[in-house]
Amino acid sequence: MGLAEPQSAEALVKRWRSIIACVALGLPAISVAVTFLIATLSGPTSLDVILLFGKIQKFLPSKPSIFEILLNFPRIIIDFVFSVTAFYVLLVVCSWPFLVYAIFVTARIRKRWPAVASIHWASAGGLIGLSLPYLFVYAAQPFELTSGAKDAGEGIGIFIFIFCISGVPLILATIGWFIGSFLGFLVRA
Repeated sequence: MGLAEPQSAEALVKRWRSIIACVALGLPAISVAVTFLIATLSGPTSLDVILLFGKIQKFLPSKPSIFEILLNFPRIIIDFVFSVTAFYVLLVVCSWPFLVYAIFVTARIRKRWPAVASIHWASAGGLIGLSLPYLFVYAAQPFELTSGAKDAGEGIGIFIFIFCISGVPLILATIGWFIGSFLGFLVRA
C-alpha cells in the first residue's frame, strides 16, 4: 500500500483529518512559541510576562534584588503558564475554519470514494488556500505583541476577530479547492 493508495475511505479520511489537525494546532503553537521566545530574549523585559492581547505585567522594579526575584518567582511562573495556555487556546479557537474544512473533506471523500484521485489534489489545494491567511496572521502576531508600542497587540487582536467572523479563510479554501481540482484534472489527463 503506497501513500497515495489508501485501502478504504475511512483510511483516507483519517489521514486528511490528521493532516488538517496538525496544521490547525501547529500554526498557533509555533506562533505562541515564537512570541514567548521573543519576549524572553528581549533583554530588560525578560522577567515581564505577556498577558493576553499584548499587555505587559511588570512584577519587578527595574533593578530587583535577589530577594524580590525569589519572592515573586512563583507568581511569575503561574502567570506565564496561564498566559501561554490561554493565548494558545484563543488562537486555536480562531482556527475554526480548519474544523469546517475537515468536515467538508470528510463528506467529499465518503461521497466519491471509488474515484478520489482528484480529491487528493483538491484537498491539498484547499488546505493551502486555507493556511495562507493564517500563516500571514500567525507570522505577524509575535512581532506585534512584543513591540514596545503602547497599544501593542490591539491591532492584531482586532484583525484576528474580524478575520475569524468574516469567512475569508473559507473563501480562500474554496478557491484553493477549485485550483487543486483543476491541477488534479491536468495530472490525470
